Amino acid sequence: MYSFLKNKEGELMLIFTPSLGEAPELSMFLYDDSGTGLLLQDLFSGIRVKNISPETLAALADVTHIHVVEKDGETVTRDYLAVVKKVSDVRSMVL
Repeated sequence: MYSFLKNKEGELMLIFTPSLGEAPELSMFLYDDSGTGLLLQDLFSGIRVKNISPETLAALADVTHIHVVEKDGETVTRDYLAVVKKVSDVRSMVL
């Protein structure tokens, strides 16, 4: 399960529960106008995010990165940054 929130500093966060596994060295969040996103953790694995709200799409357009927070219950297991990039069609990025 995932959700988008803003922290106290107004930074956009993508929260995953439960934790996804090992934190990537470099991650990227791709999204398009259809409300679909893809969190790339390396060249060969990614997590699809569906039904992104219009408000969140507008917020994504204004940032260069988001915080990805992974939680087990109420415990934060990982917190890392992902570069944000808008693409024409996320589905075309999937092999």
